[in-house]
Amino acid sequence: MRARRRETRSGAALRVDGATVRFGNGRPALDAVDLSVRAHEVVCVLGPSG
Repeated sequence: MRARRRETRSGAALRVDGATVRFGNGRPALDAVDLSVRAHEVVCVLGPSG
């Protein structure tokens, strides 16, 4: 992933496209996630364990 310092055309201050994160055993925690967050928004991603 690369960080951008400017807002995107969509108005997002942070944009992630196709993020995949896996545990050590290969099990996906996130799989192909797209996320856009606008300035001053607060976002939280929670899993089954909370």
